[in-house]
Amino acid sequence: MAQCLYAVTRTRPDASLPIIFLTTRVLDPTEQDERKLDRVLRYFNATLDLGVFLGISADNEFRLTCYADASHGIHYNGKLHSGIVISHGRGTILARSMKQKIVCRSSTESELVTLSDATSLAAYELQFIESLGVKMGQAKMYQDNTSTIQMAKNGKSCSDRTKHIKLRYFFIKQYIDSGEFSITHCPTERMTADILTKPLQRKLFRDLRDRLLGYR
Repeated sequence: MAQCLYAVTRTRPDASLPIIFLTTRVLDPTEQDERKLDRVLRYFNATLDLGVFLGISADNEFRLTCYADASHGIHYNGKLHSGIVISHGRGTILARSMKQKIVCRSSTESELVTLSDATSLAAYELQFIESLGVKMGQAKMYQDNTSTIQMAKNGKSCSDRTKHIKLRYFFIKQYIDSGEFSITHCPTERMTADILTKPLQRKLFRDLRDRLLGYR
């Protein structure tokens, strides 16, 4: 398991979801978990030639792009699972697939929590690159939930159903207002971070895997 975790955090983020799930089962594994691990190992063996390919974007611009996605209530205790992908063009420089510690009441709230975490990571990456003397343009954030985008831009709840959400999750608004970040709707079938939040059918998995690894 340690070797698999090392692989997904270095060169094979496409297998992050099953490995991160299995790491939560090491103290109480079942035969089903063993079969899942065996499938991941067979997947690795069948795709030994894959890895992260870094390159410039199609428009030849060096910019930070971030995809943030969440699966609401996917865990047995009702907690959400977040997926975050950050790149500078083609290929991923940071991929996070993680079980959150809180329970959200709606998919909109789950997406906002994930977007807040993604903003923190993207802001740090932006500051690091600029500390090296490289000036980057506006960072682009991508999200597939239009209600979450509206809430992020407003910096507050949009309805009675979301009034309970804590202010800390509207962290992105200050970056939108300053012009450092922009937030854009991304169709679910092009949401690269979706591969880090839930199992996908073969064609969609391969399409998003190629985007994640930088092959397209």
